Amino acid sequence: MINNPLDQVRSTLVIMILFGVIFFLPLFIYQFLLVFDAATLSAGAAFTFESLVWALSYPVIAWFLWLGTAPRQDELADIVMNIPEPAEIRSYIRLSIILIISSIGFTYLLFYPLSLVAPDMVYSWLLDSPYLLYWDDQGIYLLGNLAGLLLAIVFAPVVEEYLFRGYLLNRWTLRFGPLPAMLLSALIFAILHPDVLGAFVFSIVMSLLYMKTRTLLAPIIVHAANNVFAVLMEWIDRSLFTGFEQVTISDFQDYLWLGMLCMLIGFPWLWLYVKRNFLPIQPLLLAHQQGEKAGNDYLA
Repeated sequence: MINNPLDQVRSTLVIMILFGVIFFLPLFIYQFLLVFDAATLSAGAAFTFESLVWALSYPVIAWFLWLGTAPRQDELADIVMNIPEPAEIRSYIRLSIILIISSIGFTYLLFYPLSLVAPDMVYSWLLDSPYLLYWDDQGIYLLGNLAGLLLAIVFAPVVEEYLFRGYLLNRWTLRFGPLPAMLLSALIFAILHPDVLGAFVFSIVMSLLYMKTRTLLAPIIVHAANNVFAVLMEWIDRSLFTGFEQVTISDFQDYLWLGMLCMLIGFPWLWLYVKRNFLPIQPLLLAHQQGEKAGNDYLA
């Protein structure tokens, strides 16, 4: 008996599609389709090219998932059929604000101590991340910026929630139980994002939200709203503060006060949200394992 949609889809297939596309598609494009010397590209042209490559990768992942799991079309539909109420959507937007503030705190909680002992690792893993938005005196690079926005606000929320909450969480719940499934899927989600600790916590909360609501629309909305706020923050930062000068370790360390402020605001706020909506956790995990919707549907 299938307790959860997509819990019969093999996780090895899903992971192979995810990592195969993420690592080999950009490599294929760069090595075999790039007929010009990348070193000769301007900063804006390089940004546009990279944004298009990464934006393309998510529809390709979705396409391969569709091909590999086509017999599960009805189950795919099942996990988006519970349409949230307007009050719930407001709660999701509020949660996205809580998470974006908390994520800054988690970034400093993990990476500030590391920046003191392993600055090169922090720089390469966190600070040297690709731009979502870019412009200079040569233009605004509309195509590249549109690709970055589509990737952040549409493609990533939809594909990642289907993949991690729809496929992997449900499959691993069947195999290992709900708590190990939640932790394992969060770990893989985290290593694909620069802010490892923040992404791990984000994934845990999205799993709990999916278990609570029994619809992927809930985490998709939160994920999309979270990324909207991240894009807005980047735009404000680039426009008013740092511009496109490369952020150094010293720059990162100078903003410790911001990280601490976000910890003081975000962590208690996030805990309060989790306590009100997802605790006690055991009945929620049991309901998910049995393919049922937990009680107290309304999210505060």
